[in-house]
Amino acid sequence: MLRIFIFVRFFWSKALAELPLNLLLPAIMLSIVYFAVGLNTVFWWKFFVLILIQITVYWTGVGYGLLMSVFIPKLEAAMAVMPMVILPMMLLSGFQVN
Repeated sequence: MLRIFIFVRFFWSKALAELPLNLLLPAIMLSIVYFAVGLNTVFWWKFFVLILIQITVYWTGVGYGLLMSVFIPKLEAAMAVMPMVILPMMLLSGFQVN
């Protein structure tokens, strides 16, 4: 129970400290790609919806990384375990569908 409380405090303190950076980086990257590729420019609100989706995907990845860093504190062990954890997710997520 104490470990969960420590994780919650760690996650929220880190998330709030990095909030400006976590909002700015996905928005900059997506604005470059969105207009360079020539995606839908007729409906301007779709750009902001895509930015919100990108930010939530970014936060999901950061949260998953922080969760694993709490459960696996040693870097060498995390580097060995993470591919085994991520590989089934990649295989079952639809990347292999033709």
